[in-house]
Amino acid sequence: MKQALAIPAAVGLIVLAFAAASTTPQDAQIEAPFVTFGTVGHQIFSEHLTAEVHSVTLAHVVELDDWVGTTSGIWLVVDASVGATTDSAYLQAGVTVGDTRYPASSRPDHSINGRAVDTGFSITGSFLFELPSDILDRPGATSAAFQIRSGLDPRLDSVIELRLDLTTLELRDRVTVDPSRDDQ
Repeated sequence: MKQALAIPAAVGLIVLAFAAASTTPQDAQIEAPFVTFGTVGHQIFSEHLTAEVHSVTLAHVVELDDWVGTTSGIWLVVDASVGATTDSAYLQAGVTVGDTRYPASSRPDHSINGRAVDTGFSITGSFLFELPSDILDRPGATSAAFQIRSGLDPRLDSVIELRLDLTTLELRDRVTVDPSRDDQ
């Protein structure tokens, strides 16, 4: 009788082991950032940042002071005010379309990306992204994820995220943006 139960018990234990292994979270899930979702025109709070996105635009050419940004694709321009809540923060932004993440451009000198912001203060300016010319035809263009974070590594950190439908945005020939400025 004991031998008759040994084989089904062993098979059952193997099935349980496979079930446990397949439901164990992977490193990417364990270290994923804590996301706070928001919308354009509303104040959004995360653990380290507060932000308000004022507008989102697509353009062929961007002007910022004396700099004229041309690209073989199109620009995504996100105007925002961002502040630090607990510690000084180094602002980083990215936009994900489908499975591809695009970091904010470092080409313009006076954009908001890469700026440091101190606790209790905020800065206003633009995040600029160079996107491929066919971005509006790609899967995920209707649910792009714009994220702002307080450093280079978002793992186990809080991030602010807005979902954007890029296909509904007006594509303008030329957009002039103001240099980033410290708010009082």
